[in-house]
Amino acid sequence: MTTRIVINSRNCYCLPERKRYHSHIVIANAGSNLITKCFILFVFFTLLFLSSEIKAGGISTTCGSLILKDLKIGQTYSLRRVLGKSFSVDYKGDEMTGLKISVQQVVGTSGDYEPVPDINWIRIIKDEFELDPGESVNTDILVQIPYDEKFLGKKYVVNIYPYTLPAGSSEAGLAFGFGLLCKLKLEISPEIPTKEDIENHKKLHLDKTLNVRITPERIFLKNVPQSKEINIKKEYKHFLKIENFSNFVINIKIKSIKPETAGLRPLSPYKSCDDPLFLRPSRATLTLKPNRSKKIALYIKIPKESENKNQYFVLETEISSEIGNIKHYTKVYVETSDIH
Repeated sequence: MTTRIVINSRNCYCLPERKRYHSHIVIANAGSNLITKCFILFVFFTLLFLSSEIKAGGISTTCGSLILKDLKIGQTYSLRRVLGKSFSVDYKGDEMTGLKISVQQVVGTSGDYEPVPDINWIRIIKDEFELDPGESVNTDILVQIPYDEKFLGKKYVVNIYPYTLPAGSSEAGLAFGFGLLCKLKLEISPEIPTKEDIENHKKLHLDKTLNVRITPERIFLKNVPQSKEINIKKEYKHFLKIENFSNFVINIKIKSIKPETAGLRPLSPYKSCDDPLFLRPSRATLTLKPNRSKKIALYIKIPKESENKNQYFVLETEISSEIGNIKHYTKVYVETSDIH
């Protein structure tokens, strides 16, 4: 038995449900005022531990079923801003894998919920990932309700489908992957949004998302000489690229960390790096304006006395802005040579 968590501005209660493999988290009144919103998020985090996971093929999520209430026509909603939590997927497999998150139409009704009229109402900000064992990833989802009075008071449902692919593959590998079917339910207010509703929506930045792309997901370096600092961009044509597609200035911190800090596990024959400081970015901090990008050079120097010939490094890039923070991990596999 799972637990359904219901939260709105007037009450908070739990309902038992006889459904398996789905966790139910209900957030109501997305257009409420700031004080109510803070209360909703506080209660949400307090009760989050009650929700169950859905799992398949090494991936799992606590976002099995999400319900957004009191949505106004003509408005756009960020799942991260309304829920205070991103759509997340955890990977506990033992091999590298690709992950894709897609939007799928529901066939038929689901209780009181009809299939969403157009799956283009739903936009997943980052829908593709390359995962290492132990990695967790997050993405935001935007929901855009058209301004049309025929949608007033309607209830809709759409499927969010995260599934694995062989690492570095395309849709052709889908037959060999595993997926989770997550439901996103939308309840539209029966009332036309007022001027106050629209102002509150803007004040809370409910339509804003932190859209930042950091590439590549992985870097492989072979025949790296020891006891010599190597400019990875110059010698191997690899670098970190950060692109800010948001409407906000972002502050960036980059550092090399022990993989275990991020819960990541290396694949054989690689072992966790002897010292994360062997790898460093050319800049540890920077600021990036909206719609700008930056290439960051990387340097590595592995001492001669290091006996670990296959080292696994992780670069942590922390992004902060006025609407929230995110972290991204770039995995670096380094194979040293016998030539010093």
